[in-house]
Amino acid sequence: MSNHQFTADILRDALFRAGENPNGTSDYQDQALVYLNNVYFQICRGGSELTPSIKEDWAWLRKPLPGVLALHPPITTGTVSVTRGSTDVFFTSIPEDTFGTEISVETWFFKVDSLPEVYRVSSFTSGATGGSLDQVYLGPTASGLAYTLFKLDYDLADDCMRLVAPMRLFQNSGWNSRDDYKVFACDLDTMEEQYPLAYVEKGVPDYFAPIGEVTPGIKRVRFNRCGATDFNTVYRVEYEYLFRPDPLSTEEDEEPLLPLQFRSVLSDYLLAYLLGIKNDNRAGAAAQAAQAGLIGMASENRYQTTTATKHSFRMMPRMNGMVRRPGVLRTESGSIVG
Repeated sequence: MSNHQFTADILRDALFRAGENPNGTSDYQDQALVYLNNVYFQICRGGSELTPSIKEDWAWLRKPLPGVLALHPPITTGTVSVTRGSTDVFFTSIPEDTFGTEISVETWFFKVDSLPEVYRVSSFTSGATGGSLDQVYLGPTASGLAYTLFKLDYDLADDCMRLVAPMRLFQNSGWNSRDDYKVFACDLDTMEEQYPLAYVEKGVPDYFAPIGEVTPGIKRVRFNRCGATDFNTVYRVEYEYLFRPDPLSTEEDEEPLLPLQFRSVLSDYLLAYLLGIKNDNRAGAAAQAAQAGLIGMASENRYQTTTATKHSFRMMPRMNGMVRRPGVLRTESGSIVG
């Protein structure tokens, strides 16, 4: 129980210090797990809910492998039939990806090339030739129209909690710098101001914006360009992120993701909660201990991410011929070299 390795250790330790039976018979047993998970996720989200001065991207929450996206080029195969006042659209060809696989274009954008309006496909079944738009079609009834289906919005990994760096790709966006291979974040208002949907372009994206979720809990982003001009070209995009951990349980061999030396912080926060609801005057001291532990954990996280640089832990001898700054140098013996 003393080393806080497992979730069960943390629960038993906090209950014991709060004067409760640590063997599962305490009246606070179930609620203790609920609050432990609250604290756990507050820490994982950066810690600012517990200590406002802390907002950490924890190194131990960084996904070992990056998330990946395949940015599909626009689809223009065949023609489309539309009816004024109806949401139904019918394509002469089943939408396929660049590998010849039938796909659903639900949530894609749709545009008749000869008209200015841009719609969204609200429903579509893979392998079908017809779907529904998010609004009735406003143009004249017609068939055999040239069209464009393009995808700007992409779901990130199911467990993505927060991106921690610009996305990267492997095509050059054309500005002849290292930043050509990065996709930077911006807000959606800036995206619409600089890259309005009415003027969406093909090409390599260099900005993305977070947007609303289609599937609850799954983060979603929009890119400022809709893919390659060549239908056979798919852009690979990678992104580094902090992942969302699973909730803690009472399984005996389950371990929280926090570094082992800082798992006592969870026990201290849980203790402060238990003492608080019991009106025990030790609650304040327990909360202070927990906060100090969280600050220490944040300090170590920053230390690890700032010290492992190119010249860390290296002796840097003075180079021969190096110009010395003006002034004098006092040696260990006290003599002065000018």
